[in-house]
Amino acid sequence: MTLLFDEAASATQAPHNLYFAIRPDAAAAQAACALGRAAGQVMDPERLHVSLYSLGMHQGFPRQLVAEAAGAAGGIRQPAFLVALDRMATWGRGRGPLPVAAWAEDGVTGVRELHGRLHAAVAPMAPWRRRKATIEPHLSLWRADARASVTFMPPIRWWVREFVLLDSRYGEGRHEVLDRFALAG
Repeated sequence: MTLLFDEAASATQAPHNLYFAIRPDAAAAQAACALGRAAGQVMDPERLHVSLYSLGMHQGFPRQLVAEAAGAAGGIRQPAFLVALDRMATWGRGRGPLPVAAWAEDGVTGVRELHGRLHAAVAPMAPWRRRKATIEPHLSLWRADARASVTFMPPIRWWVREFVLLDSRYGEGRHEVLDRFALAG
């Protein structure tokens, strides 16, 4: 395990939102960005991800928590899998701009399995609040002021060969990869 974290830079930055995620490959990221361009949205392909398991938001960098969670995640064994997202709509509730997300009913089985393995490995050691044992995998694309109903689309597909531990600096719009975890071929 090699944590790729710059502690000196962290001292002056926004809170750390830490979570495990999968990221689309270059072709899938470009397909997602093309959807954004068609809707008049500019997207950063480096920020696209499907969240797997949250370690919470922290004002300071919780080095021990990250090391323990990364150690637990490093023991996960799962074959690589295909993701295929075939629909999009606004996601969630509330006021203000809502995320437009891509998801699928059938094309996310591997994501759910990986989340289940992460939950089993990380939740028992968690000093933070309990996380959900299930998720609804989705890829947030952009935010929209108006609600959009479900639209089916040509699938955004990619082979998931790794998952990552991300540090998303709250309000700064950037993600730092702290660690990478390979899936079996």
